Amino acid sequence: MKKTFVSVVVPVYNVEPFLPECVESILAQTWQNYEVILVDDGSTDSSGKMCDDYARKNTRVRVIHKKNGGLSSARNAGIDIALGNYIAFVDSDDAVHPDYLKVLVEIAEGLDADLVACDFNKGEVCKWTEESVPQFETRLGNDILKKMNDKDVIVTVAWNKLYHRKFFDEYGLRYPEGKIHEDMFLTPQVLRLADKMVITSQKLYFYRQRENSIMSADFSLKQLDGLEAIRFRIKLFEKW
Repeated sequence: MKKTFVSVVVPVYNVEPFLPECVESILAQTWQNYEVILVDDGSTDSSGKMCDDYARKNTRVRVIHKKNGGLSSARNAGIDIALGNYIAFVDSDDAVHPDYLKVLVEIAEGLDADLVACDFNKGEVCKWTEESVPQFETRLGNDILKKMNDKDVIVTVAWNKLYHRKFFDEYGLRYPEGKIHEDMFLTPQVLRLADKMVITSQKLYFYRQRENSIMSADFSLKQLDGLEAIRFRIKLFEKW
């Protein structure tokens, strides 16, 4: 039986210092059947050239160069050309454990889950912590959306998950372009449509905290997108 094929979409914008660790962590995966889609979102540093260098050296890597449109636009561009049965998103200043895809795919296939999420480490320097006995939580049907606020960050963010491609093909979901907190808009829609979600306590994703990241930036009007996302969630619950 042919192993499940996974598309890993990596939005790239001016991350020259961090891109090598990110891409090399993906290329070191123990799960062998995958592609990496690097979406250069109009970088003004050498990130775009670095993407091309990876593609020349490794046939798993495909590159898109596009005009800057933001994180949602870059993810959507990757979704549009993804070939995988499942899709994963990795931010270009983060990194993944060597068993990241292996664990998530085996959970998805073994437990017939269309959405799988893992726990994560965070900080400035990538470090991994091992669990001797991982814990698994299964959520089914309506409870997936109802329990959205339980383990909120693990459930809401885009980047620690394996998504069945049906969410993007059959249901046509895409990230809202021009927004920050974009995952707060899309994730509730995924949760509403998912049949089974499994969350593992294994920390297989490393989220890099940077001083100049969106999450740590001073207040701006764009951060009101978060309030709009909350209103969007409320309307989604009212319809559901």
